[in-house]
Amino acid sequence: MVFVIRVRDPLGMHRLVFPSAGATWAELQQQVEDVTKLPVALQLLSRAPLHKPEYMEPRGTDTLQTLKLQNGDVLYVAGHTDATLKAQGAASGGAASAASSSAAAGSSGAAAAAPKKHALTPRCNHAPHGACPHCLGVEPGTENKAVQGKCNHGPHTTCIHCSKTVKEQTKDLPVWLCNHPDTVFCPKCLPPEPSPEMGVAAVAKVLPCDCDRSKGQECSRCLAAHTRPTIKVDKLPFARWLDEKKGLCKFKHGANTTCAMCIPPELPSFVGKKDCNKGHQPWPHGVCLSCAPPNATIREQPYRHCDTVSMSPFVATPFIQAWLNSGSNFQRAAILFGRYTDEPDETNNPGAIRATVHALYEPPQENAKDFVRFLRDPHEGAIHALAARLGIEVVGWMVTTVERSGDKYGGKVVMSGLEVQQAARFQNRYKNALGYSRFVTVVLEKPKDAAGNVEPRAYQVSDLAVCLERDGVFAKAADPNMLCTRVPKQGEMVPSVVYKDRPLLPGAEFLPDEFIVKVIASAPGAGETQVFRRAEFPPLAAQPTDAMLKAYLAKHGKEGLPARMADFNLLAYLFAKQVLPEKLLLELADAIKNRTQLSRESMAQLDAALITKGLV
Repeated sequence: MVFVIRVRDPLGMHRLVFPSAGATWAELQQQVEDVTKLPVALQLLSRAPLHKPEYMEPRGTDTLQTLKLQNGDVLYVAGHTDATLKAQGAASGGAASAASSSAAAGSSGAAAAAPKKHALTPRCNHAPHGACPHCLGVEPGTENKAVQGKCNHGPHTTCIHCSKTVKEQTKDLPVWLCNHPDTVFCPKCLPPEPSPEMGVAAVAKVLPCDCDRSKGQECSRCLAAHTRPTIKVDKLPFARWLDEKKGLCKFKHGANTTCAMCIPPELPSFVGKKDCNKGHQPWPHGVCLSCAPPNATIREQPYRHCDTVSMSPFVATPFIQAWLNSGSNFQRAAILFGRYTDEPDETNNPGAIRATVHALYEPPQENAKDFVRFLRDPHEGAIHALAARLGIEVVGWMVTTVERSGDKYGGKVVMSGLEVQQAARFQNRYKNALGYSRFVTVVLEKPKDAAGNVEPRAYQVSDLAVCLERDGVFAKAADPNMLCTRVPKQGEMVPSVVYKDRPLLPGAEFLPDEFIVKVIASAPGAGETQVFRRAEFPPLAAQPTDAMLKAYLAKHGKEGLPARMADFNLLAYLFAKQVLPEKLLLELADAIKNRTQLSRESMAQLDAALITKGLV
């Protein structure tokens, strides 16, 4: 069903036809120009007749439906001049003298009803019916002369009326002047902004106001002192990056339509199609653009999927102390279990994601100076089942290292090539349905001074690195701090890797810096509660025994059973070794997760089981 809007101008009535009420105001203005020969810049459209006009000033992207225009409504056009009426009459094949006389009358009535026009100067940048400091009060023929008038701005600023150019009566206007209407302000004409750190008194001194702060009344100038400073981050949260992409297309199609800019980008594949059906011989005898893998151009990623990782000191301290006390320079790693939440409003970083770490787990591993090789874990299924019962999940991994630097690396190594590859494998494993991962990497560097503190640094690797590692583009480099492209086998095609705008030869080594995405490492906020009370029990990698469990329970014997056993490594030992019946273990995990007490029956069964095992 078509949607019709009627338009009346001095020469008659016109019909504008649209597919639906979803058409935009800009489309309506274009049709008005087509039928009336009146340019969009001169159009003034009113809902009511022009002797009592109700001019409409919507945005070009507003739809007819949102403007509450009904099928068959009439709009009245003002803004015609003799030239536009003549052009419309010529386009319609000439008009009768009666029509001409009515057109003249209508034109004079429209001109009387239309807003006042200003003579545009060469420096104006607005529509004919707008006004700015350049053309306000300018008489025809004096557009290029400075005009001295009344200032309407605050202290500590200068405008066209009080500038040195005007006082010296020069003819040239200063190039720094604003070019917007006089009803708005821009950064050029606003008074200087005091910083929030200056305090209310300093703000009031720079921007004096009459509000009564003694009664709790503050104006927008005083409130500037209490405004939280915006965190300036080098990477955008993924959600905000997507919103900015959507902003490029939301004015080009309706809300129910999607395009390549509206949806998250699809992760690339660097594996060629061996079963291509484009009519050529299969690999390695034939290849085309459809089956060849695309080039991989290495660039920094502008967004990140996880923005902050917070970890309580009591969670990380046992792991760090055990590593430092060993005196070894071999790398050591642990898996981080926690929860993903939205970044708190206090950080003023909308759209950001925070990973809160609640526990560490050390899987079986082979340690060396330059790498950690994870071995098969016979308890992996039990550990993940326990974590799911406790309401936590894998959010990252933590790896130790010593300082690595050199001219070859351009300074300190942030993450080695082997660590980037391992992080990419982890991110590919712990991903969502779209292939994106919030998995983070926390690096602990041994301080040179034995009394120095260990400051954790957090990173992710880019989506491109995850895809390249997933598709087998990387090979083991001779230098563990570097990455290396793989040499293709016979009858195989690998993508070309473009690094710093130059394609790399197969087997070439390069720094992985462009793959590394910085993540903020912080301590938990005041409102973040921990699932566990302590992290004292030895990890499974240390091969704890029932005797250690008995000593641990005796040490914390004054606490109730759920609280006494709120230690992730302790629960991991109970689950992995099946020390207690499974039903009791699940109820115990639920009580720790919800910070509740066990039922009387379950408490009696738990006491009996511990006594039977000789643990209490």
